Amino acid sequence: MWCPLTQPGGPAVCRQWGRLVPARLVAVVLLMTAVAVLQLGAVLLMVDRRPSPSRPLAVRPPPVRRPASTAERRRRAAPLLHLHLAQVMRDLHGSTDMELVRAGRLPRPASCPERAVIPWAGGRAGNMLFEYLTAWAVALRHDVPFLVPDVMIETFEGVFAGMTAQRGDLDLLLMDCAHLWHGRRNISVATIQDVWEDLAPITGWLELVGFPTNMTRPIYRLWHAHEAEMRAELRFSAPISSIVQEYLRRVRRALGPDDEPVTFIGVHVRRTDYYQATYNLDGVWMNMPGAAYFERAVRHYQRRYPNTVFVVVSDDMQWCREQLAALDAVILFPGDAGNPPMLDLALLGHCNHTIITFGTFALSAAIMTGGDVVVPKDLGITWNSYERQKDFWPAQWTEISVL
Repeated sequence: MWCPLTQPGGPAVCRQWGRLVPARLVAVVLLMTAVAVLQLGAVLLMVDRRPSPSRPLAVRPPPVRRPASTAERRRRAAPLLHLHLAQVMRDLHGSTDMELVRAGRLPRPASCPERAVIPWAGGRAGNMLFEYLTAWAVALRHDVPFLVPDVMIETFEGVFAGMTAQRGDLDLLLMDCAHLWHGRRNISVATIQDVWEDLAPITGWLELVGFPTNMTRPIYRLWHAHEAEMRAELRFSAPISSIVQEYLRRVRRALGPDDEPVTFIGVHVRRTDYYQATYNLDGVWMNMPGAAYFERAVRHYQRRYPNTVFVVVSDDMQWCREQLAALDAVILFPGDAGNPPMLDLALLGHCNHTIITFGTFALSAAIMTGGDVVVPKDLGITWNSYERQKDFWPAQWTEISVL
């Protein structure tokens, strides 16, 4: 500011300005110092937040989510008690007709093979599956074609995507291969129980006959030798898998957030025919697995895995609902005894682990699942018994008493 000393009053103005300049200068200096301190603090803060081996970057921990109690999970699952596989099948495919969801056909051999293995098809789905697997493993080991008869074609065709068998239907046998079947020239017969790894070389057609009694020793040996290939052979087709996966997805969504894992336990309860024939060939009464057996099996899995859900498949679903629904666990009953057997088998096969009673159907599901398996003991029988076969079981199979 210019100081007008030569003008009237000029000296007084100059004296006043001289007093103000130091005060303004001090204020400016203080302001600049404060800005510099703030800038330096920001730089130091940024340097301090850099991660280092000795001082990692501090991260605010996520909020702790308490797992839902069993009672809460049962409440969430209550609407699913009336959700059946048939309903999911109808939602996805517009029908409950299994014939409409089968995918693919087994190939027919171009000509009559000079060497082949063909199984005898007897019993229901579980028995036929074991007959199929035994003949398949023998054909694989001896590198010969594997043909399946009409009834197996009707049961399995389009259900499994990985089947390597060919059609051995009556048209083939009566026409292209008539020279073999008329007089049974060049055809040998062996029972399932006689199938061992050192089976004589197959020079013609080998027809496997007999009824599989649970898992016989030869089947165990073939299973252990070809376990990976066997699971690939029993891979379900995409339409069948889509029904089961959609059902399990709805269960997960109803029980809680998507990031909470759910452990599915398939439960096979066979009752009708065994319950009606409990007096067995040894002349003793059979101890049927009751509610106490399933309660012990449920506790076994609840101790080992979080968020368990038990999915029941049975030929007596009314008994299951009356006896098992009261257990302190999330237990679902996705259908009734009228479900297509292959759809029930697919549901069990898509679970993580399995609880079984007896029969080849349940054991087939255990093979497909590949997880932990609970099997009954103290059945009070020696024929058709697991107890004489337990030396061949995988290590993850657990016995639980039915008494």
